[in-house]
Amino acid sequence: MRTRHVIGILFVLMACPLVLQAGGPELYPGPFTCSTELIPAPKLLSSDGDSRLLSNSIIDLELTDQYLWAATGNGLARMSHVGTGILNSTPANGFGSGGVSGLAPCVTSWGAEVIWAATAIDTTISGTDYAAGGGVGYSLDNGETWVWMSQPVDPVDAEGMSPTTVSVQNVTYDIAVLNDRVWIASWAGGLRYFDMTPERLEAGRDSVEWVNRPPDDEEFDVLNNLNHRAFSIAVMDTMLWVGTAAGINLSRDNGETWQRFSHSGTYDGTITGNFVTAMGVQEHSNGQFALWAATWVAEGSSQYYGVSMTNDYGSTWRRVMGSIENPVRAHNFAFSDTIAYVATDDGLFKSVDAGENWGQFPQIHDAASGETIYEPEIYSAATNAAAPERLYAGGPGGLAISPDRGNRWLILRSFPLPGRNGQPNSYAYPNPFSPSRFDVVRIQYHLQNNGSVTLEIYDFAMELLIRLVDDEWRSAGERCEIWNGYGPNGAEIANGVYFYRLEVAGKESWGKIMILD
Repeated sequence: MRTRHVIGILFVLMACPLVLQAGGPELYPGPFTCSTELIPAPKLLSSDGDSRLLSNSIIDLELTDQYLWAATGNGLARMSHVGTGILNSTPANGFGSGGVSGLAPCVTSWGAEVIWAATAIDTTISGTDYAAGGGVGYSLDNGETWVWMSQPVDPVDAEGMSPTTVSVQNVTYDIAVLNDRVWIASWAGGLRYFDMTPERLEAGRDSVEWVNRPPDDEEFDVLNNLNHRAFSIAVMDTMLWVGTAAGINLSRDNGETWQRFSHSGTYDGTITGNFVTAMGVQEHSNGQFALWAATWVAEGSSQYYGVSMTNDYGSTWRRVMGSIENPVRAHNFAFSDTIAYVATDDGLFKSVDAGENWGQFPQIHDAASGETIYEPEIYSAATNAAAPERLYAGGPGGLAISPDRGNRWLILRSFPLPGRNGQPNSYAYPNPFSPSRFDVVRIQYHLQNNGSVTLEIYDFAMELLIRLVDDEWRSAGERCEIWNGYGPNGAEIANGVYFYRLEVAGKESWGKIMILD
């Protein structure tokens, strides 16, 4: 599975803290510093919404020769490699509803460029919320239009299996293409494939028939067989790898026969856990391959959240990140020859020596635009050998783009423009705000000219709780101030309604924040 012209400002160099050490006392410091050369963000926000991301939650990132594809919580975005010219795929042009759960661009054997995607939606049954598959679709014109299909299910009267007949918890989390065969991993829906031909693709949804193919020789039974709960897929040369809730499955013959690799509590040369949430294929310039896997806990006290990798096609595995005491929840991978990037709940990490040593990127900051990604989670990363200096990272806080391997960043975020198109002069989001679930609440505003800013938080009795910004200078543009939802000296505060007073260049505005924890 798998997101500026020069200005003359000096920026303090920040060394990257190195927090993981997998292979000995030497830590790789890496090029994890911020440059004094800063490039401002392009003007991507518009009143009509056509040129901005539809969501700040970036779930997956994929690169093609022409485009960067960003799977978001509210549709799919296509943009140039420098983050301009956004085209959003939504139900308006045939795309599915909900957040994008799976994404895979490919080029067929006859030269057609096809982008495959899947979505997930929320559904409520008897008062309980569940994720449901929003369907799978493809585009033959780089996202301009889509052929969309309902979530693949089995017939109620299917024989020789325990069928999955509904879309509830049947979400396609990953997509991969091998030899013109499209594979989808759909959790409760298991592993399925569709054989592409020019005639079938041109004919549209009525020609697509998904074949249910478990990654073993057992009859399909997702309730009782953890290996049938497919979650991730990767293609390495002519090999297909499928990650499930019971380990990693390898097929060397396009899904006909399988070999499984699973966790062992007595042998370190296995994966850290059997729930395989993501896989990535690293291809070196010398033609060698390595498979990396985000391996989470499924069952058993010896399993732990971490990253495992193999460079001998699964014969042996190395546990390169995480431990029982210090678990690492990884979500995605990106590679450029010998360099590996891992997106985790704790941020973005980099290794240049096959996971022996790791460096962690510092908090992503765009000093030119004033934006910072405060959320520590990074869900996705992307780079490629064609332009290894470009690095992309995405998470709940937006899309970050670097032209130089992470030394400098451009941050793209989407938000209603304060003071325009009927929006108030300032507003807070997320609102209601949970300090335990979110890192900060943002108070967004627009500064017409350079000026001073003051921000104060008041309780329901209109007594001052905390002054967050005290007559500090800000440059003109789209700006935000932040609050972590705590009182003075980090003291916890009660749930309820709080008010903020924002003074911008002598003009005052008020707003309300609901704290719910």
